[in-house]
Amino acid sequence: MRRHLRLGLAAAMTVPLMLAIPASGRVVAVTDSLQIIVDPAWAPVGDCDGGVSCFVATPTEAIEIANDHPGSTIELVPGTYTLTSTLSIDGADTTVRGWTEDQGGTASDFVIDAVGQRAFRVSAPDVRIEGLKIVNADAGNGAGAGVLVDRNVTGFQFVDSEIEGDPSTVSARFGAAISIASGAEATVRGSTFVGNRAERKGGAIRV
Repeated sequence: MRRHLRLGLAAAMTVPLMLAIPASGRVVAVTDSLQIIVDPAWAPVGDCDGGVSCFVATPTEAIEIANDHPGSTIELVPGTYTLTSTLSIDGADTTVRGWTEDQGGTASDFVIDAVGQRAFRVSAPDVRIEGLKIVNADAGNGAGAGVLVDRNVTGFQFVDSEIEGDPSTVSARFGAAISIASGAEATVRGSTFVGNRAERKGGAIRV
């Protein structure tokens, strides 16, 4: 089984698109996929089946929609998002990232609070997590408290993000921050892992 972890500059992809300005005044891409904005103050606005953009109140809602619309981008406005369940991504080419009007801010402005469970599970190719901070993640006796990348998944990217754990406790058996399963490929770039502790291997990343 192959395991690939690329630490460095990922290849860029250029996708032709048109731009439209919805009622909110925000510029969005018009493609076969969706731009899904997680903003409790705006949701619900727009139609997520309309092919342009929509607003939802939680990351869980956004992931459920994106799984049915491969190629979608989920953008979180600044804030702390408390999970009620693991965010399981099985829609190919999905991006989850922090977003502001001026594209400013840091990962600390976009917090995913996993509340003692795994934050993300990735089972589709070409998924990108960017500009987020994951806290309070715990996989119990499993692997990948912050992110678990399933077997043979390719093209996963974890960029400009943080996973912060509690060094006094064990949050996973393997890969306390990220676990990359057999045969999977991943790129980790510009990211920070602090206080993550595994029972056996991979306090930060297990490959």
